[in-house]
Amino acid sequence: MGKQQEKAAAAKRKLLAAAAELFGTNEIAKVGVREICAHAGVTTGTFYHYYSGKDHIIDCLYQKRDAAFGLSLKQLSENPPYVEGIVSFFADNLARTVKEDGIDFTRHRLFTMRKRSRGDMELYIGMDALVELAVKNGELAKELDVKKVRDYLFLVFRGVLYEWCISADEDRFDVQAAMRPAIACALRAFTCCERTETVIPERER
Repeated sequence: MGKQQEKAAAAKRKLLAAAAELFGTNEIAKVGVREICAHAGVTTGTFYHYYSGKDHIIDCLYQKRDAAFGLSLKQLSENPPYVEGIVSFFADNLARTVKEDGIDFTRHRLFTMRKRSRGDMELYIGMDALVELAVKNGELAKELDVKKVRDYLFLVFRGVLYEWCISADEDRFDVQAAMRPAIACALRAFTCCERTETVIPERER
């Protein structure tokens, strides 16, 4: 990597880190491009060289996380039961990350930006692989369409997020605690009857 490329990469890292910190501690509406640049120690010209605006940098933050989600899913695919891994991922990875982001940030992404993950992202690719392993391992019914199962699980995931986002008190609605039984219940519709009770444990973690 040349000096110019190193300089560009460093500027982008500073801007992403500054944006993540500001979005995590302030209302989204109160964080502007100027605030992000000041926090990162770069000019607004540098910002607009790499990003078209605030929503663009939010998207880039999510893309950066996508690689981490893909790695987590790969690790979960190494050890069965895979259905338990699916439940764990939605509750302990996705829901935990959303909880850390905060309700204002999540509301902005869902209701203002109207963004959702795409099928070509590591998040979806990794989940497809984990569902397929669960099918091959006999934990889920063999006639299932893997992508349809994945789409249904993310529909349930977004439903829980919606309830959290419209709740009057985010502390009373623990999105991570609510996610585990919701995903486990959704998976029961696809689980082989004779293995239902052993594959999806009810214990709290």
